[in-house]
Parts: sequence; structure tokens; C-alpha cells
Amino acid sequence: MSTVNQVPVSPQVSKLQITVTPSDYKKEVDDKVKEYARKARLPGFRNGKVPSGVIRRMFGDQIITEALNHAVNAGINNYLRESGLQILGDPIPDESVRPELDIAIDKDYQFAYDVGVRPDFDLTQTLAGARLTRYIVKADDEMIDKEIERLRERHGEVAKPEVAGEGDIIHVHLTELENGQVKVGGLHEHAAIWVRDLKPDVLPQFIGKKPEDEIDADVFDIMDKPEEVIREKVLSIEPGIEVGRMFRIRIGNISRVTKADIGQKLFDAVYGEGIVTGEFDFRERVTQDLRTALEQGTRMRLESDIFEYMVNSTPMNLPEDFLKRWLLHENKDLSDKDLEKEFSPFIRNLKWNLIVNRLQDAKGLHVTKEEIPQRLKELVMSQYGLNEDTEESRHELEQAVSHLMEDEDRVKRTYESIRDNRIFAFLKQTLRTEEKIVSLEEFKTLTETK
Repeated sequence: MSTVNQVPVSPQVSKLQITVTPSDYKKEVDDKVKEYARKARLPGFRNGKVPSGVIRRMFGDQIITEALNHAVNAGINNYLRESGLQILGDPIPDESVRPELDIAIDKDYQFAYDVGVRPDFDLTQTLAGARLTRYIVKADDEMIDKEIERLRERHGEVAKPEVAGEGDIIHVHLTELENGQVKVGGLHEHAAIWVRDLKPDVLPQFIGKKPEDEIDADVFDIMDKPEEVIREKVLSIEPGIEVGRMFRIRIGNISRVTKADIGQKLFDAVYGEGIVTGEFDFRERVTQDLRTALEQGTRMRLESDIFEYMVNSTPMNLPEDFLKRWLLHENKDLSDKDLEKEFSPFIRNLKWNLIVNRLQDAKGLHVTKEEIPQRLKELVMSQYGLNEDTEESRHELEQAVSHLMEDEDRVKRTYESIRDNRIFAFLKQTLRTEEKIVSLEEFKTLTETK
């Protein structure tokens, strides 16, 4: 087996020096030469009868490179396993240590790889020092009434008026301006704007407009919404991307919705034919759905706050320079600009995964291999109505689960879902939280400005 020597470069980075001897690679080289000789089709030689010397001259570099790579990888993996060294990412070859390869000579080869060392960190203070808010939004009558009006609007009849009026939806094309002219290389985007969302002083500029009319305006000042919301919902741009304020807004199609009447037609459109049969039942169903949605929203907000708190409050020394090198090594097309843009989210997710791994080990929160097919089984039974009542249905269910287990992405997502639910359940019980009742509008503002 190859010998490996670890030389610390810094507290977070080490260099692995690997020595590969002929006993580590010679057998594979000889076996590969014989295999090539059997398969080679070369002019002047019978099939399968090409001399080994010819093979070594023609394919020697390729053969010994593969054999040495296998020996080096085996040596590193064995060292990591026996030493207990935990690393981040993958080893990066030190290009300054590049031995000259020669298949004709049995000799030792030296290689070197840089590795990022997984940091040691303590979660005791982080877990004890939390002061988080658990928001509660109650579904009151006003909120339920607004939800019913939204459903009436959603399932109403849509007309196409010639000019825009209050309550209409205007489909627009936005073109970024510079000094009053269309900016070369500027942003172009399509969006839908509710007239009711416009500020009162802006409203007259849009009322009465017809398709192809144009309005030059500060897009961040036409609606009473945070700039972050307008960037995301109207301009469809990510945080950090620079854009001007002035845009030419060209009117496109105009939609006018006539709300659906409260009756069986609306009940069927929302919940399916015959599921809800009266106005009282409809209101009760809307109320329950609203409560479920609010609970989901507040749960997601709490989990987001927990993520932010754990990542920002856990001291952790990471080899950031090494990790940048590793990302560039693994992603050859990654530009320096894209690296800087993506590196901060990468570090945050890396810290979270390290925290999760520590909690799994310390608190016994690992996901077992039996849990994944069980979760997929529950999913199939829920979504497709399958059960285990008969031998035939059990067989059909097993086949469906077996098929899903062949999908690596599906298995990974299922594992992560089980893991995250378990980790967040533990942290919700462990971290100190205080309940705070807020209105829906207050909660929306908290979510939009987060």
C-alpha cells in the first residue's frame, strides 16, 4: 500500500505526501498491458497477438497514469480511514510535484495533495444562547373574508377591456432607461401589475391607458412595496444585481376579472365537484386551509430563523482560500466573478451541513436506511391511493417504491427531508423561543424584508 505523510500547512490545511512503490502499481500495469494486447487491432499483427513491448511503447503513458491514479487514490482513502482525518471537499493535486512517468522503469513515485481539514467547533454556547421568535398568525374573520374574495377573484370570469381601469391587471413590458433613453444592454422584463397596488398619486398615469401606450416612471416608486419585493416580483432580478430606477413601461394586454358568485359553481371550482355543498361548509373549509397555510408559513419562518442563527452564531474556522481553489478545480468553467457571487451561500450551506452532522452524531439523529423506502411508501400511498389490503396491491406498492429507489435524486431529497425535519424538531425543542402574535400584514412585512 502507498505510504502517506501528513504535513500541516495551517490549522485548516494539510499537505498529503504520497509515495507509490512498484508493488503498488506494477501488477495493474502488467494486467493492463495484457488486456490491451488481447484487444488491440494493429496493422502487421494478428488480433490478440500484439507484443507487450509494442503496447508499452504505444500506450505506456496512459496505462501507468491509470495505475498510479488508482494507487494514489487507494493510499489516500486508506490513510483517511485509518488516521481519522476528516476533510472538506476533495484533495487537490499539488501541480509543483509532477514526477516524470516511465512505464519501462520500476521506480518509486512521489505525489502531493492539499486537503482542507474539517474544523472542530463547539455548539454548547450556540444552543444555550438562542433568543428566537416563534410567530403566530391567527385566522380572524377579516382574513377569512379576504381569502374568500381572493378565491372569487381567482375563479371569476376574465374580460379584455380596451382601456385600463381600477381593479384591472395590466401586463407590461419594462425597459430600463438611462438619461431618458433606452439603456444599451439594459434590463428588459415582462410583468403583470395590479392597478390596485399602484400608489394613489401614480394611479392617474395608468387609468385609461390602452395597449401599446407608454409611461416613463421610477419603477420602485409606483407601488407601496419594499424595493426587494419589486426587484424580485416585478423585475425578476436577484439580490446584488445593479439596475437603474427609471423604466419605460409599455402597456400590453389588460385583464378585468368579474368575481365568481358564492355558490355551488365556486365550491366545485375550488374543491372539486360535490366536495363542499353549502356556504357554511365552504367557509369552514377555507378557514381550515387558511390555518394550515399560516402554520406552514410561520413554521418555515422559524426554521429559516433557526438556520440563520445556527450558521451565524457558531464560531467555525474554515479554510476559505482552499475551498475557493477546490471549487475552481472542480468547476473548470466557473469564473472568478461567479465564484465570488456563489461563495458566500456555499460557505453558509457548508457550515449548516457541518452543524447538522455534529448534531446527528451527538444526539443520535441519523437517518437509517430503512426510513427512506418507508417514507417513499407513505408518499405513494398518499398520492396514488395505493394500500396493502391485497396481495396484488402490496405487490404494486412494492414495485412503485422500488422504482423510486432507483432515482438517486429522489432518494437524496427524501433523505434530506427526513434529516432536516429531525434536526429542526430537535432545535425547536432545544433553542429558546418566545411566541409573538402578529397580524397577517405584519407577518408578510417580516417575510418580505427578511
